[in-house]
Amino acid sequence: MRMFCNIFGSILIVLSILSAAGAAGDCDGACMENANSTMFMVIVMFGSICGLILGTVFLNLARRY
Repeated sequence: MRMFCNIFGSILIVLSILSAAGAAGDCDGACMENANSTMFMVIVMFGSICGLILGTVFLNLARRY
């Protein structure tokens, strides 16, 4: 169980950081019709923050075992 919590928590944190980094997904104003809406960016960032928190919880659980 400890190994599962370590691996799952680490993967979740890495994927959350990647998701947060790519949340904007716009093209610097060159093609605004293809850019993400503000609400979509907020939803992706909220999911990323939840993933970071959950990954931290799993790493703390692994440390307690």
